[in-house]
Amino acid sequence: AELAHLAGQARAAEKALHELRDQMRALEAQRTQLADINRRIQAGEAQVRDLDQQIEAQMARLSTYESVLERREDIEGGYARLLEARDQEAQFNVKLSALMPLIEQRASLETAIAEARTGLEAQRDATTSRMLDSRKLADQLPSLQAEYASVAAQVQQLVALQDQAKAGQQSLGDLSAEASALNALNAQLKTHMATLKENLTALQQLTATCPLCGQDLTENDRQGLIVQFEKEGSEQAERYRRNAGQQEDISAQIDSIKAEIGRMEGELRRLPALRGREATLQESLRQAQEAKAKLQEQQHLLDSLQEQLERAAFAQQQQNQLAELEARIGVLGYDKAAHEERRQVVSDLSAVEVDK
Repeated sequence: AELAHLAGQARAAEKALHELRDQMRALEAQRTQLADINRRIQAGEAQVRDLDQQIEAQMARLSTYESVLERREDIEGGYARLLEARDQEAQFNVKLSALMPLIEQRASLETAIAEARTGLEAQRDATTSRMLDSRKLADQLPSLQAEYASVAAQVQQLVALQDQAKAGQQSLGDLSAEASALNALNAQLKTHMATLKENLTALQQLTATCPLCGQDLTENDRQGLIVQFEKEGSEQAERYRRNAGQQEDISAQIDSIKAEIGRMEGELRRLPALRGREATLQESLRQAQEAKAKLQEQQHLLDSLQEQLERAAFAQQQQNQLAELEARIGVLGYDKAAHEERRQVVSDLSAVEVDK
């Protein structure tokens, strides 16, 4: 019984399920119909909007045509002005085409003229610089002359001193030779006086023999020889003393001359440097004198260059060509401002052609 009951419930449930499915299919069909209706409504609305836009466009065109008709006289006048402006612009274009090669030639000539001017200016500046250098050297001439005179005088004095030193050396040689001769003479005198002394000693004996020949002497002869030898001894001693005095004088002179030569040599150490300075000053004087001589020549050149610049007396051929070219440019009568103004007019009136 329970199975039968459950089977009944199952059938009832199945039936309910079929009913629900049928209802779902009916609802799905209704939804599809509704979607189709909505699509048709949207399409209709789109058609309406499109028609509205077309109507609006037609109305705008109609308004434009009406406006154009209302501005007919203005448009026709503007168009006439446009044609006139275009014609004038075309004339300016023709002139500009003819002008361009002339402008290029003018630029080339102006460059050549400017280069010539620059070259003259460079010469003028270089001449001015050289003049400044020359004037600077020339201004040093008095001081150089004064210093050269001073140095030359010192060199002259030292050369004279050098001659004196050489003379002093010669005197030293002469005095030394004289001292040597006196020394040798005194040595001989000393030997001779020693011999005389020995002879006198021998003659002092009463039985003396002649010390010169060895013969016996009488008393008178002996006394005579003693007197003779004593006299010779005195004379030779006097000569010896005189020679010794001369030697002392010569020695003092030699010392004095040596001292003077030493002083001179100290002074003469300055001579090489002074001679070098003298040579340097000679060269500086030569340059200063040359600079002074060049100043007038350089001034003439500077004046000439300045005059050429002031009178534009350079690149005459190019300047003549430029003048002829400027005349040709003037004949063309091209006006850049007027050309630009015509271009602007054409641009401003271009809309009139659309209306036309």
